[in-house]
Amino acid sequence: MRGEENISELCRREGIAASMYYGWSKEFLEAGKRRLAATRRELRPPAR
Repeated sequence: MRGEENISELCRREGIAASMYYGWSKEFLEAGKRRLAATRRELRPPAR
């Protein structure tokens, strides 16, 4: 995530396809966005 290592090299070393890595990364980031959005909704004061 920090860009300390080239993604292609990382995938080659770990034996996974780069497309698999990018799919996982996208899923992870989208799940984080959904969770943050839910947290913001929970923190809003109730409607009057």
